[in-house]
Amino acid sequence: MNSSSPAPRRTPRLRVSQRVEGTLQGEPGVPDGRRSPQQAAAKPLASALACTEFQQALQEVCQQAGWSYGEAWSPCPDGMLQLLPAWYGADPGLASFRRPTEALRFMPLVGLPGRVLGCRQAVFVADVASDPAFCRPSAARKAGLVAGIGVPVLAGGTVVAVLVFFGRATEVSGWPKLMQLARAAASRLGSPAHAEEPLRAAPLAPA
Repeated sequence: MNSSSPAPRRTPRLRVSQRVEGTLQGEPGVPDGRRSPQQAAAKPLASALACTEFQQALQEVCQQAGWSYGEAWSPCPDGMLQLLPAWYGADPGLASFRRPTEALRFMPLVGLPGRVLGCRQAVFVADVASDPAFCRPSAARKAGLVAGIGVPVLAGGTVVAVLVFFGRATEVSGWPKLMQLARAAASRLGSPAHAEEPLRAAPLAPA
C-alpha cells in the first residue's frame, strides 16, 4: 500500500483569473508574502531594464508635468501585469495608494494598466472614480487622485512595460503635457541605445 500523500491539487487557471479580478474590484489586497505560487514564480519581462531607469522616467515626467503619482507595470510570462518596484509620489500621503496596489496583478484589458496592455496605445481617463473600467476608485478617492494616464513601453512592437500616472483635481488640466512627456519617456525606455538622451516631449497624435 502506497503511504505517500496524494499530490496537491492544482488551482485551475480560470479560477486564478477570477480571484485576481475580484481582488481588483476592491477586495483587500493579498500581501506579497501570501501570493499564490503562480504569482511568486512569474517574472516581469521588463527585467532587462534597470529599476532606476523606470524610477528616473516616472520622476521626470511627474515633476515636469506637475502630476502627483507615477508607477510602472510589466507583463509576466503568464500574460498578467505585475507592479514594478519603481514609483514616484509627490508627497508621503500617496504611499497609502501605492501600498495595496503592490499585491495586485492585472489581466489584459482589466484596469487602466490592462487596457493599455490590451490596446497597445496610450489611454487617458479624466475621472477614474466614475469610470466603470477603473479598478481602484476607493483608493484613488482617498488619495485625492482624479485623472489617470497609461502609456505602453514598446520594444519591437511588444509591450514590455506600462507607465501609469495619476493626478489630482488641480493637475488634470495639464494632462496633454504629461501625455507628451510620458510618450517620450516610453519611447526612450523602449530604445536602450537612447537611454541617456534627455527627456523631450513627443508630439500628440491627431485626435
